[in-house]
Amino acid sequence: MDKLQGFVAYPSNPHQIGTCIKSAIQKVNSFGGANLDGWEENDVAGRSLTAPIFENIRESNILIADITKLNFNVTYEIGYAIGIGKRVFLIKNKELSSDESKITKVGIFDTLGYEEYENESKLSQILNNVRDLKPLNVSYTPNINTPAYIVETPVRGQVTTHIIARVKKARLFYRSFIPAENSRLFANEAITHVAQSFGVVIPLLSQDNNDSELHNIRAAFVAGLSHGMDIHTLILQDGRTGPVPLDVRDTVKTYERPEDIDRHIHEFSLNVYEAIQHASDLHLPEGNLLSQISIGDPMAENELQTLGSYYLQTDEFSRVLRGEQAGRGRTHVTT
Repeated sequence: MDKLQGFVAYPSNPHQIGTCIKSAIQKVNSFGGANLDGWEENDVAGRSLTAPIFENIRESNILIADITKLNFNVTYEIGYAIGIGKRVFLIKNKELSSDESKITKVGIFDTLGYEEYENESKLSQILNNVRDLKPLNVSYTPNINTPAYIVETPVRGQVTTHIIARVKKARLFYRSFIPAENSRLFANEAITHVAQSFGVVIPLLSQDNNDSELHNIRAAFVAGLSHGMDIHTLILQDGRTGPVPLDVRDTVKTYERPEDIDRHIHEFSLNVYEAIQHASDLHLPEGNLLSQISIGDPMAENELQTLGSYYLQTDEFSRVLRGEQAGRGRTHVTT
């Protein structure tokens, strides 16, 4: 087995998390079977810039991340590590009050799985027993029919409605995550959609919006995936509300007027079209038959451009077309 060469991401608050993790890192490293580095979540003015964090993630063979308290920057780093093909191992402190209900509502972390610890001895034992360094699969065939992916806000308000309208006006077909129809974002679903995309659109919400924290955590994960996979990513935030999270500060596009959104989406659409034109140059590894089978998307809107390719015209369907009986619904098989 390769030596555990890892980076440990965790929030700065509560301080007990960092204290426990630092002690566990020292203990694990002293055994000689691992080389772990830790870095506190970095969102306080005056701290170091993020470049060393991402350099450490790229040079590691595993990212260990604490999700006791959900945090935008740590979540972004989890998505980024998955996107660049690194093994991700999640941990949660069960001694401290955690964001368990939020974890359930977000949907990402409990579908990835995590290990619980209560002290440095238990955590060091968990980390010493990590053997599997195989990353999650992020190799999917790009979807030219619907090249864009949008993470919609919990309420499709004025800004989200305008974003969707401008994407449609740019003649970009898209797939989307719609919280009103599916409240939980599954990790594998997000990975698949991002990996199939030529461009991803992610609006951020201010604290004044309902469920802003849940949405922004999902947004952080998708943004990390997209940047890790080197996909054109448009992160939008109202320039009049709050600071931009540190990990995406250099990539966020701010707006104050609808015209600002129009300009950002116009530039984004040009980048997506250019990427599509180069799609013929892509050389993706061929998977086996099982890896090519799809069981459909949980949101019917996301199958608008592809349903015709796998719709099974049954005898009942033909009889309905001939007017021989009343419609009794449709049957289709996805392959």
